[in-house]
Amino acid sequence: MERIRRKLILISYFLFAFAHPLFASNEIRHITMFTMEQVPYGFMNDDGVFEGVLYDVMNQIIKHSNIGDTNIAVPSKRIFLNMSTKKKSCALLANTPDISNTFVLIEPIGYPLLTGILPRAGINLPNYASLQNKIIAIPLGIYFDDRLDKDETLSILRPLKYTNAIKMLKLKRVDAVAGAIPSLLFVAKEEGMSANELDEPLVFKSFEVMLVCTDDLTKDILVRLKQSIIYLRDSGIIQKIIDGYESN
Repeated sequence: MERIRRKLILISYFLFAFAHPLFASNEIRHITMFTMEQVPYGFMNDDGVFEGVLYDVMNQIIKHSNIGDTNIAVPSKRIFLNMSTKKKSCALLANTPDISNTFVLIEPIGYPLLTGILPRAGINLPNYASLQNKIIAIPLGIYFDDRLDKDETLSILRPLKYTNAIKMLKLKRVDAVAGAIPSLLFVAKEEGMSANELDEPLVFKSFEVMLVCTDDLTKDILVRLKQSIIYLRDSGIIQKIIDGYESN
């Protein structure tokens, strides 16, 4: 049954793609597509080539929708600024209140983004109160919870990057690291930390990563993008990309 369902999804996608007048339009190529430049979402590998879970998903969206001429990886704050001032663009971003109130939400890709605090093994963090008497590394530029940012009773260190924070965790110079949980887990693996060296994260917020676009794109373009994401997600292509990065 699963094989039949996926075949039907594939057939319906191609019928939509080739029958639609957008397929031959040059206008749809001049749309900039943005990806967050942050591991594991979008980053330059050792060979000098950009990759990442969201970067690869965006490339698939561009390929299957035939919409967009460039996939640009930049920090999320620059994406917000560029999309606020430069028209005809889309990005894969978490559906935070700011994003939801500013751009057009197209479709979730099936990838949750969790923010919170990742402790080393043996550090139990069941709730916010358990952060007392713990040393927490929060990389510069990371702000996701007003209470945490303004809490002067906590012991907080501000390393430069995620990598520096994870190195401090590995050396037991801190008890936990704050930030985007997928990024922290990815960097921890890159730094040689095993799952046994980490404990359960304290999750503060959970968002859905969605394709969002500026409000000057036509309804036909938005529908086409939405249909492409539904196909990529429901056929398992996006999940295969996610699994590839989570298993590394």
